[in-house]
Amino acid sequence: MAAGRGGLRGPGARKRFRWWTAAALLVAALVVGCADDDGLDGSVAFVVDGTVVAESMSVKAALEDASERVGYPVRQPELPPGWKLEVIRTEVGPQGSDWDGIIRDLSWVKVATLALRSDDGRRVSLGQLRPEKGIAGLAAKVKPQPIETGVPGVVASVAQTPGKTTIVWDSEEASYSASYVYPDESYAADAEAFLVRLLKSMK
Repeated sequence: MAAGRGGLRGPGARKRFRWWTAAALLVAALVVGCADDDGLDGSVAFVVDGTVVAESMSVKAALEDASERVGYPVRQPELPPGWKLEVIRTEVGPQGSDWDGIIRDLSWVKVATLALRSDDGRRVSLGQLRPEKGIAGLAAKVKPQPIETGVPGVVASVAQTPGKTTIVWDSEEASYSASYVYPDESYAADAEAFLVRLLKSMK
């Protein structure tokens, strides 16, 4: 079978796509970078396909570079007081043999991830995909629930596990997956509203 999107048919291929996308969206939360300030005047670490290409790069330049690499505008949220954007990461899907020996090309899967950190150690990993692709739904085992965001055209769901809240957000304009990790459950009650505010501010 020829490489390309047509090679993504079948349960094995879908499983590989979901695994790779989930890994790319979450791995930036583990990367610690540098940040001198908040907003476009600050600096971040810039990571491309797992390699740190700049330990300190202006936010504006990193967003522009990331947007060129993934082929769509990489957006950033309005940062709440006490929060910093530490890492901007891009990841392009691999091309190679799947478990059944068939060559499958996932290079069209292009993910951008922002890693945010608060002064008290809370973290957000915010992944973005091309709007027309959409984010894979949350796993059934975490019991996701649909939520109302107040934004026309947005389909979103949330899942909470101890110490973590995740929202997936799809619309014609943007597709996001945001995971919020906090040190204790005192943050859980406001976690959903916090992420919704963050995603609504993306620009």
